[in-house]
Amino acid sequence: MFVLYFIFRRFRIDNKVIGFLTNYLIYLGSLTLISSHYFTSLYQYIGVFISLMMLPIGYYYIHSVERLYQLSQVLLWVLAFITGSVLVSNMFGIGSSDYLEDSFYFGGGRVNITKTMVILLCSAPIYLYLEKAAHKRNIAIVIYVTSLAVCLIGIKRSVLLAIIVGIALFIVFGPTLKKSAKYAVIGSLLALISLPLYGDIFVERFEARSERVTIDQQTLDTESRYHEVYMVMDAIVNDGWKHRLIGSDLFNDRSYFNTQRMLHTDYMILLNGSGVIGIVAWLLFLAILLIWKVSLYKRIPKNNFVKILNAVFWMLLASQMLISISGTVYAITLRTYLYLMLGGILSVFKSYR
Repeated sequence: MFVLYFIFRRFRIDNKVIGFLTNYLIYLGSLTLISSHYFTSLYQYIGVFISLMMLPIGYYYIHSVERLYQLSQVLLWVLAFITGSVLVSNMFGIGSSDYLEDSFYFGGGRVNITKTMVILLCSAPIYLYLEKAAHKRNIAIVIYVTSLAVCLIGIKRSVLLAIIVGIALFIVFGPTLKKSAKYAVIGSLLALISLPLYGDIFVERFEARSERVTIDQQTLDTESRYHEVYMVMDAIVNDGWKHRLIGSDLFNDRSYFNTQRMLHTDYMILLNGSGVIGIVAWLLFLAILLIWKVSLYKRIPKNNFVKILNAVFWMLLASQMLISISGTVYAITLRTYLYLMLGGILSVFKSYR
């Protein structure tokens, strides 16, 4: 309901990025009209529409440092709730224990909940910088470190990549290399100190997952996510120009391929459902978004906080692209948090004089 209110009362196209996003959403929406299963495509499209609309909503509403602080505070509470629910699941053995039975429980969200957690973790530098109360920062650090441990225990490849790349990007784009390295060392020390609490579980789960973490020919032959790339590319090449250009059955690939398993990679979902036009438009949107950020960043005076925001923006964008390998296009909560933060960071950049 709030998204509808925003569209009819507050939404305006005042820059190229918002304009491009609007046209992209219109294009995807038009494809639902020609889907063989209209309601299925429309239902999934609504989730995608809402999550992407968080970019302009974040941009128009989170236009000050104070509001960005409030957002980071809310995201910390959400992360605390998710982490707490995972810990409770392990106390009572509730939910799924993916990859290794009875090793570690992730509750009803399964191990995919770690994809949301790693996006929420990206807001940590913002909150820790803006929060002035020492006791609140200490509590937040405990929550962040515990959440990071849960993400590591999850052994989800895209999440592990997002963590590694995210830390590297913060070191490169953070306030100074010295300070960023200091934060990385402190985080590593905290992880090492807490290692006895989860080290054995991590090793057990890593060994159980190792055959799928290591990419070899056997993995390529048996892993469904790799197989779907070949399946989608074969359809693009052989199923005619219409399918090649605009795809078929947007967000309803199970119907198109007559299978029970949905596609699990965002890039393949968009390529199959919206064609070459759709996937190229999506990549162009991300590129234009980055160019907009770079242009705003160049115009403003640089201080430690501005550099932290720049680093977090890079972390979020990289995490989006990496986690998309394992599928996030239908994850409305994850993408809502991500695009709210991106929109807020861009708005704060624009507010600087």
